[in-house]
Amino acid sequence: LQQSDLLEKTQAELEALLGTDRYDVRTWRDGNRIIVQWAEMFDAVIMIWVAIIFLGAAFGIVNTMLMAVFERTREFGILRAVGTSRWALFRMVVYEAFFISVIGTACGFLLIAVLHGVWLRNGLDLSMFAESLASFGSDAVIMPEWRMDFIIQTVIVVFFMGILAAVWPAARAARLQPAETMRGK
Repeated sequence: LQQSDLLEKTQAELEALLGTDRYDVRTWRDGNRIIVQWAEMFDAVIMIWVAIIFLGAAFGIVNTMLMAVFERTREFGILRAVGTSRWALFRMVVYEAFFISVIGTACGFLLIAVLHGVWLRNGLDLSMFAESLASFGSDAVIMPEWRMDFIIQTVIVVFFMGILAAVWPAARAARLQPAETMRGK
């Protein structure tokens, strides 16, 4: 099948068409338990790597926002001195982190779209592992799959992660005392 999500539906249709008394309709998953277990393990490893990458991105946003707060301490002090509320300073830093997340997500999405376009046309050539892949019934060229549900989940996680990563720097900016910051302390 070209679409893996049609596997169970097609199996059920074939069982209804042929009958289960004379024929045994099996999917590739039924015949290759080792590959199924391998795929499940690979999915778990990928999720661990995704979590590590997201944590790295969160620390990058925290670092960027902390540096922005440290470099603009006097500016925040002046804003507090002229009557800007702590909550307004907090929101300003969170909005800045939100826009950094939006721009970063858009750039990342464009990069992935370009790479995915190249891979859709040519596939990912793993011919150096052709013998090993053939023993598992896989081609030497792997064609990628564009999964919109995964993309949407990733974008949502990145947005919330960007906002959550800005809470600490935003709280730090909101706690600044006007007199101390303008003196340089």
